[in-house]
Amino acid sequence: MTVEEKVGQMMQIDQRALGLGDNITAYYIGSVLSGGGGWPQYAPNTPSAWADMVDNFQAKALRTRLRIPLVYGADAVHGHNNVLGATVFPHHVGLGAAGNATLVEEVAAAVAKEVAATGVRWTFSPAVTVCLDPRWGRCYESFGADPGLVTEMATAEIRGWMKVPSDAGNFPGNVFIAPTAKHYLGDGGTRGGVDRGETVGGEAELRKVHLPPYVAAVAEGVSAIMASYSSWNSSKMHGNRYLLTDVLRQEMGFKGVLLSDWEALTELPGSYEDQG
Repeated sequence: MTVEEKVGQMMQIDQRALGLGDNITAYYIGSVLSGGGGWPQYAPNTPSAWADMVDNFQAKALRTRLRIPLVYGADAVHGHNNVLGATVFPHHVGLGAAGNATLVEEVAAAVAKEVAATGVRWTFSPAVTVCLDPRWGRCYESFGADPGLVTEMATAEIRGWMKVPSDAGNFPGNVFIAPTAKHYLGDGGTRGGVDRGETVGGEAELRKVHLPPYVAAVAEGVSAIMASYSSWNSSKMHGNRYLLTDVLRQEMGFKGVLLSDWEALTELPGSYEDQG
């Protein structure tokens, strides 16, 4: 694999920037996502048009030298809500208040079917945030302030995403929709509830409050983990080798995909050389 192919495979591109997708072939792109507003740009916003769009992008990927299949992800966080007519469920704050893990698993399984119907196989959910300050503008993405509750609900959701439904037919594989636990680590503990702010405190507290949902998610077999925009004691999470590599990879044994949040790498200070 050439350097250019390696770089391309590590990229995840917003589908709205791809047009008809020829750059997938030209730059060996490994992944495409639909974020907010990421429905088909040249067709109606229907499940079949989504599936055709994903198939078209996949065909472009298979024209590259190595023919590595494309991985397509979507922000289906409380329903496949970019798709017109999709079922939209309560956000995590509501599901956490209900306190019913079985219900959470059933919700995830229902959304997984709608996601699969559009050709997408990867979701950027669940947020396993322990939100300690309701002033944070994204606290609604959290199941709650109790690490035990968050862990129970998050693992239930992961099971719902991954379980292959009985009516899926001859489905190739043992993971239906690949889930992503986010945002690692401490995003719900920032001082003053500031978005992309700083979580301040010792490592023992970080491990006690914010780490348990990730330990459980890894044990459950979660496919991906997304790093947080936030910092821990002035260290940006996206550049924190100790927590990303030593703790998550080596200590916890996570073998899945570790991905950045939207353009978060541009928020790291200094040049590439300075970042080490």
